[in-house]
Amino acid sequence: MKSLKSEWTEEELKQLAAMVAAGGTALRAAAKFNRRIASCRSQARKMGVPFENSKIRRKNILAKCAAVEKELSR
Repeated sequence: MKSLKSEWTEEELKQLAAMVAAGGTALRAAAKFNRRIASCRSQARKMGVPFENSKIRRKNILAKCAAVEKELSR
C-alpha cells in the first residue's frame, strides 16, 4: 500500500517559500503542489515563513478598497 505522505523536495520548498513571500495563499499552494491546505500551512510554518492569517488578509484587502473608494470620491 502506498504511503499517503510524500516528502517535500528542495525545489517544492523553495517554491513554497517564494509563494508565501509573494503573498500567495495556502489554497493556491495546495493546488499547485497537489497537497492538502493544512500540509502547505504546516510546512510553511516549519520553514519559518507562515502564510498570512486569512482574516487579517481579508481585513487588509477591505481597508485598501475603502481607501481607493475614498480617494475616487474626492
